[in-house]
Amino acid sequence: MGLAVARRQEQEAARSEVTEVAPDVLRMELPIRMPGLGHVNCYAIVDREGATVVDPGMPGPATWKALQDRLKQAGLAPRHVHTVVITHSHPDHFGCAMRFRKESGARLVAHHKFTFLPPQAAEPEVSADDMPAHEHGPD
Repeated sequence: MGLAVARRQEQEAARSEVTEVAPDVLRMELPIRMPGLGHVNCYAIVDREGATVVDPGMPGPATWKALQDRLKQAGLAPRHVHTVVITHSHPDHFGCAMRFRKESGARLVAHHKFTFLPPQAAEPEVSADDMPAHEHGPD
């Protein structure tokens, strides 16, 4: 008798339905073809001006189509996206950022060391230099 291995949530195939995880915060699972991953989570934060999209998936037409579909379910279109937040420099988190910029003029927000270069060609996004120095004085 074999043991069932628990799958991590991101290993499951992308669901096409949009889920509201908090008021005006929508989770959109985007399909991905990378070893060990079935989807990447993308979020839309809806506000009076339209929406901010966080981590817009992999580059390419399949992801763009999935994004358009999920935005449409939420009553949005790419033109409604005013800001794109990129949490880190993995392609499954920034892939369609420039497409949003082109389609809607969206502002891009990322760490000041963000780069579109492969990770081995770039400096780390966050280092000990980014952390404040703490001095311990007498107690």
